[in-house]
Amino acid sequence: PRPRHSRIFDRRMIEQVALSGAVIGLASFAFYAWALQGQHLSLAAAQGLTLWLIVWFENAHVLNCRSERRSLFRVPLSGNWLLILGVIAAQALQFAAASLPNIGPMLRLEDVSLLHGALLALPALMLVLAMEIYKAVRKDDGTA
Repeated sequence: PRPRHSRIFDRRMIEQVALSGAVIGLASFAFYAWALQGQHLSLAAAQGLTLWLIVWFENAHVLNCRSERRSLFRVPLSGNWLLILGVIAAQALQFAAASLPNIGPMLRLEDVSLLHGALLALPALMLVLAMEIYKAVRKDDGTA
C-alpha cells in the first residue's frame, strides 16, 4: 500500500531493482562462464546449473521484496502464505525438471544432480546479503 499520489517507481524502488538486477545478472553470468571455462562443463550442463541458480536467486528475491525497508528476517513468513507456497512450488518444479524422466531432454538440459542443484542455494544468498546491507545502510523514515 502506498499513498494515493505517490509514484510507484520512487528512488528507493529504482535503487533496489538496479542492485538486485546487478547481483543476479553479474553472479549468474560469472557462474555460467566459470561452469563453461573453469569447470569445462558441456553447454547444456552449464545452462542447467545456471537455470538452477537463477531460480534460487528469484526465490530469494521475492522474499526480499516483501518489504522495501525492513529486513527479510523481520517480516514474518506467516504474513503471506500464498507467496511462501509459490516459492515452494517453484522450487519443487525445478527439482522435478531435474529428476523426472524426459523433462530435462524436453527442455534441452542435461541431468543435474539434486545435490548440485540444492548447493546452488548458497551463492543465491549473495542477493540476500546485498539487499540486507542496502536496507541497513539506506534506512530512513517509514516502515514499509
